[in-house]
Amino acid sequence: MRKSIAFVAAVLFFVSMPAQASGQMRVYDYYSDSSFTQYVGTAYTNCSLICVSGCSTFANYRYVESENCSTGIITRYCQQWNGTGWGNMSCPF
Repeated sequence: MRKSIAFVAAVLFFVSMPAQASGQMRVYDYYSDSSFTQYVGTAYTNCSLICVSGCSTFANYRYVESENCSTGIITRYCQQWNGTGWGNMSCPF
């Protein structure tokens, strides 16, 4: 009987836990120059990639830190605006 109660308690505990978010959470640091020395501002997105801060910040170059919301793995890269979209580029640092 004790094992049954413990099992039911464990199941209820795991079922009641909130699901971990999937997707990417990102920090965008914007720069006006390709050497990434003229800082413009920062924008933040949540795990659903909805901007939560600095949403109107924009410049032609950006440094991105992207965290996988399920695994916690962080990737970093630089991008340049080409007039129609963002293209990856080598980071100058």
